[in-house]
Amino acid sequence: MIPLLLALIGCSSVNTLYGARTLEPGQTSTTLALSAGKNTDPLAGTTAGIAPLPVYPQADIGRRFGIAPDLDVGGRLSIGGLGFDVRYRFLHTEQVHLAAAPGVYGSYAPLQYIPDALIPIDVTAGLAEARFPLLMDLDISKGWTLGAGTQVIGRQFWMRVRSGDSDGTGSRFELRTGGHVRTEFRFRRSSLSASFDVLADPLRNAPLAWSGGIQMTFYTDPWRREERRDLRQWQRVPTATPGKQP
Repeated sequence: MIPLLLALIGCSSVNTLYGARTLEPGQTSTTLALSAGKNTDPLAGTTAGIAPLPVYPQADIGRRFGIAPDLDVGGRLSIGGLGFDVRYRFLHTEQVHLAAAPGVYGSYAPLQYIPDALIPIDVTAGLAEARFPLLMDLDISKGWTLGAGTQVIGRQFWMRVRSGDSDGTGSRFELRTGGHVRTEFRFRRSSLSASFDVLADPLRNAPLAWSGGIQMTFYTDPWRREERRDLRQWQRVPTATPGKQP
C-alpha cells in the first residue's frame, strides 16, 4: 500500500493542452481538459521496487493570453498541481506552425494513511519541473489540424514519511523525454482536440509514462474589447441640438 501511495503522490499532469498556433495580441482562451494515464513510478530503481501503478484520472483548466504577434503566455491548474509557460511561434507558413513553449510545473500533496496497525503514517511529497516542449501543427484544412511534438522534462521529486517516532526524507532528480500527437477541430470561437503523450525516464529502469485526453477551448475576439471601448466613447460625444449652431 505504501509504495502505491507514494507513487500516486508523484503523478503530475503531462497531457498536452495546446498546439503551436499562438493567440492574436489581445486574444484570450480558456481550456477545459480531461485525461487519464499512467505516471513514471517514483520508486523505480530503489529497494522498494516498482509499485503497481493504476491508471489515474486528471483534469486541467488552462488560460492563455496573447501579448504580441507569435507570442502568448499561459497557465494551467490541475488536480494537485500548477504550471506556467511562454509559447513563441518561430515559424509560420500557410500550413505549418512551429513553436517552443518552455515552462514550469509544481505539485504538492500532504496525505495520511492509517494501516491495519492503526498507527498513522503521514506522507508529504512534492515535485518541481522545468518543461521544454517543441510543438508542430499542420493545417490539413481550414478547420482541421494535426499536431506532434517532443518534450524534455527535468523533475526534482521529494518526499517525507513520518510514523510514530520514525521520520524519513528523500529526494531524487528525474529526466523525462518523449513526445505527443494531437488532432484539433477549430470552430469560430472554440476548438475540440484530443492528444496522446508518451514519456520515458532514461535515468531509471521505469515503465513509460503516458496520458491521453480531450480538450475543449473557448476563444475571445481580440477586437471585441476595443470595439466596446470605441462604442462607449462614441456614445459620450454630445450631439448638436436642432436649431442651434454646434
